[in-house]
Amino acid sequence: MKDKTLSFTIVASKTGYIYESGDNLAMLVSRKSDGKQFVIISLGNPESANKFAAPKVLTEWAMKTF
Repeated sequence: MKDKTLSFTIVASKTGYIYESGDNLAMLVSRKSDGKQFVIISLGNPESANKFAAPKVLTEWAMKTF
């Protein structure tokens, strides 16, 4: 996710795959406007080609809500 228009910066991330759960992603993100940090965890994504779509939506929701 190297999209410069995002409202957040990815500070750290780790991807993984386990047969039983599928693709997993954990990220520490920082909101650009105030530096507030969030931990985003996505487990069990069945499509590795789309593994960043759900975490991006979740992160954008968190940025607007909290």
